[in-house]
Amino acid sequence: MKRFSAVTALIFFSCGLALQAQIQIGPEYNFRGLVFNGDSKLLSGYAMQLGDGAPDQDGSVFYHLPVDIRAFTTDFSFDQGGLATGFTFTIQNTGTNALGGGGDGLGYAGIAHSVALKFDIYGDDGAGPQTTGVYTGGNSPKVPAVAVNPASASLDTTGILAHVTYDGATLTLTLNDSASFSFPVDIPAAVGGDTAYVGFTASGAGGGGQLVHAWSFVPSYSAPNFPAGFDAKSVTLNGAAALDGANLVLTNSGQYQAGSAFFNTPVGVENERGSIFSFQIPDSGGNGFTYTFQNTGPDALGGDGAGLGYVGIHHSLALKFGLYDHDGGGSNSVGVYTAGNLPDTPDIDLTSSGVDLHSGHIFKATVIYQTSTLYLVLIDTVTNKFFVHTFTLAAPLPDIVFGDTAYVGFTAGTGAATSNPTILTWADCGNSCPTP
Repeated sequence: MKRFSAVTALIFFSCGLALQAQIQIGPEYNFRGLVFNGDSKLLSGYAMQLGDGAPDQDGSVFYHLPVDIRAFTTDFSFDQGGLATGFTFTIQNTGTNALGGGGDGLGYAGIAHSVALKFDIYGDDGAGPQTTGVYTGGNSPKVPAVAVNPASASLDTTGILAHVTYDGATLTLTLNDSASFSFPVDIPAAVGGDTAYVGFTASGAGGGGQLVHAWSFVPSYSAPNFPAGFDAKSVTLNGAAALDGANLVLTNSGQYQAGSAFFNTPVGVENERGSIFSFQIPDSGGNGFTYTFQNTGPDALGGDGAGLGYVGIHHSLALKFGLYDHDGGGSNSVGVYTAGNLPDTPDIDLTSSGVDLHSGHIFKATVIYQTSTLYLVLIDTVTNKFFVHTFTLAAPLPDIVFGDTAYVGFTAGTGAATSNPTILTWADCGNSCPTP
């Protein structure tokens, strides 16, 4: 388990995960990304204070974006003492402002579509003076409860380290690398989805409080990872896009179509980010497809024809694979475009490289973003002909998409000429992609 500094609160989503957004709370850092409710607040720039121990307080803190909760690991360090009643780690789909009842409700009771893991030091209704337990649906987090032995991890002291894992069926809590507790629970069913808001709730009776000094949350199913094809639960299909078996078909050889498919949860774009995907275009008349980062949402869909299903999607960057010469746009070309502008020109003709998007061959594309640069390696897996290019961006990707995270996926369009761009595999490689 990672040990955290008491003066730095860190929420991170490491490379290749749903949210690669880093929040550091300390004197030298800016604060962003958390929503504080009720009596919770940021304490002196270095810790989340869930309650300050005044009588009859309750508070909550949630990360501002939903994350994938099908399986995950989360770590946090905390202090708790005095007459503080207790706190919970909560997963919920009510929203970032969710806040339940105080007292023995621990700031959780009444939050629907939720799961809470409690850390209780008050002992209501015979639960015992130091207990943990898992509760759902906003039900009172009192009993049943499991006693925590103070000799191994006293819940009413300082510097307690909590390590929590969820494998899709069982939530496991380990305190101070020693005491361990397991709870069977179906979290997606309880919260009503594969994504939800994560954070903390608390309440106090007076004379104590709760501090969370550090927190990490790492989803296990949180980046594009389709090595053998796609599943409908992880991507949002729009317009003409559809799954043909395990393959993602963006347009189906019909005229004047637009289609898009985006991974359901945003990925981080603050740092280096890469993807590898393979594709084939058996019918390659026109117009083409794009690989796109955008902050409109997973249901974003642009115009057909030369718009390639991309034009009109704001706060975005698209790498196009062009099949049709529209007003000087190459019929076998690539190019980078931003802000939903027409993905036409300028572009680069692939012909001299020997790569022909019209060949019907299977191609492998590696796309890597670094700082203000986009790298592309495109390989024809039949002929081994390849194209390598470095695109210089006008600004860093977070500035282009207006955020440290973005939805990532594909768009396509047809006009009078038709095509059926088909994505066969797609995997996020974070900052571990082979660099051209």
